[in-house]
Amino acid sequence: MKTTPYRIGLILLCLIFVFPFYGVKCTDNDEPEEPDMCGQVQTKTIEWSYDYLQPEENFVYVEEGFYVYDYSPAVTEDVCAYRHVAGTVRIGMHHLYIQEVLYEAEVVYGVLFTYPILEWDSEAYGSDHIQYKGTFEFGMKHVYGDEPGWFLPVIRIFVWDQGTAEDTHEVLRTAIDYINLVYTYYEWQDNSKLYVDF
Repeated sequence: MKTTPYRIGLILLCLIFVFPFYGVKCTDNDEPEEPDMCGQVQTKTIEWSYDYLQPEENFVYVEEGFYVYDYSPAVTEDVCAYRHVAGTVRIGMHHLYIQEVLYEAEVVYGVLFTYPILEWDSEAYGSDHIQYKGTFEFGMKHVYGDEPGWFLPVIRIFVWDQGTAEDTHEVLRTAIDYINLVYTYYEWQDNSKLYVDF
C-alpha cells in the first residue's frame, strides 16, 4: 500500500499533538494549589475555679432580677479566618442551685457579629453536682477574608438577686465549682511572603 502525503500529514499531526499527552490524566485538581493560608494550630485552656470566680470583679449589671457576671479571657488576635474556631465550655454546678443560677455563652468577633453557643449537654458528677457542656464551631472568613481576625468567648452567669450584692456574690461562689473554656484556632500568617514576583 502506498503512503500518500495525506496519510503522512495525519501521522505527523498525531505525533505532534497527541503523543506528548499520552498517559496524562486530567482531573478537577489540575489548578495549582494556593499556598496554605494559615499558620500553626493553637489550643488554649482557661479555667475559673472557686478561688478565681471573683464575683465582685466579674459582676457587670442587674437584669430582670438577676445579677449578671461575665467571664472571658483576653481577646484572641491574629487568627486565620480560613479555618474554623472550635471549642467547649464546661460549667460545674451544685444541683441545689439550678433554679437560681442560669448560664449562657457566646463568641464575639468582628464588630457586629456574635456566635451563640446553643448546643449543651449535662451529666452528673459526684453525688450532687452537674456539669453543663457547650460546644461551638464557627467560621470568620466572611468577616476577615485574608486579614488577621480576632474573637472573644464570653461565658455569662445569671444569679437570682438574693437581696444584697454580698449575698448574691456568695451564692455564685457556693453554686459554681468551675468554669472551663478550651478552644482551638489557627494563627494568621502573612501570605504575601509566599509569592515571588518575577
